[in-house]
Amino acid sequence: METTSLLSALGSSWTLSFLCARRWSWLQHVALCVGRWYQLRRAVLAVRKRVAALTGGLLGGSRNWSGTIGQFNLLYFRATQVNPTNKQFGRLIKKLGYGDEWDTGCYLWDITIPELVKQKALRMVSKYDLNTMGLLRHNWGELALKKHTEPSKKNKNCTELLEELEKLWGDDFHGSIIICHIATDLILAEIEKNKAGEDDAAQLQCVGSIRALSNYLMFPLVAHPDMLRGLPQKWLYQRTCENVDQNCKEHREELISSGGKANNVIFMVLMKLFGGHSNSSTSIGLRQTNALAKILYKSLPSQFDPAIPRLTYARLVAKEIINWKDEDGQLKKPDAILKVLLNLWTDFLLYAANRCNRESHAKKLNTGGEFITIVWLMVEHIYKTKSKGKKVVPVGP
Repeated sequence: METTSLLSALGSSWTLSFLCARRWSWLQHVALCVGRWYQLRRAVLAVRKRVAALTGGLLGGSRNWSGTIGQFNLLYFRATQVNPTNKQFGRLIKKLGYGDEWDTGCYLWDITIPELVKQKALRMVSKYDLNTMGLLRHNWGELALKKHTEPSKKNKNCTELLEELEKLWGDDFHGSIIICHIATDLILAEIEKNKAGEDDAAQLQCVGSIRALSNYLMFPLVAHPDMLRGLPQKWLYQRTCENVDQNCKEHREELISSGGKANNVIFMVLMKLFGGHSNSSTSIGLRQTNALAKILYKSLPSQFDPAIPRLTYARLVAKEIINWKDEDGQLKKPDAILKVLLNLWTDFLLYAANRCNRESHAKKLNTGGEFITIVWLMVEHIYKTKSKGKKVVPVGP
């Protein structure tokens, strides 16, 4: 491995820049003019391409970012576990000691970042208020609902909604992500159920971006919890999965019929091996996710239950947003609800990026969490610019 690292470093573009910047003319002449460095670089690239071809790209990949983000959907993950084959296979994997690795490996996937997510993150990061240490002055969700804007009749409703949501999702960032992730699926399922007419292109784009951000924040919570603020608390996630499983058992047949053969873990493995994946963003996966979301919204108690805290909080958050009214006492339209959800998840993303420590940013490169690091660099750039007394011009409305 050390030899491989040495050869990769010698044949990299960084080495060329280093050699070109040397003041010693004899070193430049020996290394560059004779052509030995280029010969070495061509040899290293040839070996690298060969290794990439033999391993299907698992080894020898480029350092360039692929422009994708990791995804994980909790409801989809638990909905697929009702299949008896999955249960038996899962027990076998756990006996072999690979339970967690199997779950995270089989039910994680990547998608290309939606353009709307990029645009929203860029607009919101330029509006952030940072303290002298470069940290956000507000908690997650506050900027999304404009708590710090001038009071008016219009945004008073946003402030009241934020106050209610803050009571429900609490002070723990990990728990807040789980609660809002489940609540988001409940809300989107209700909007899907109550919609009239054909799908609107802009609305579909917004829904896709919301799902992408919601699943992306769950990705580090499950696979890389040290990237999120606070101590990793995997028991919160595990306990929530157990609570969801109780509802899945009661509606087993309905969930199996919603997924068909895609519920079978063997089918999923074959799909993944051949370049595909039946995940929660596909039509089959969405049917499973929405089916379980509708079941939860209908069956969960309307009051807090300490036995299933995060599930009841998620339902209360969903109910609060679905029943959100404007200044005239009318229910908000789906477009307004979707806009709030997109703002909330973008705010969650920026908060996660800003509060992730630098060591975690460096260690988790090329593991699906690079977008958080990119957003962190954007926030750092804003902080450095403001600290020098320069004015930051917000991007977009």
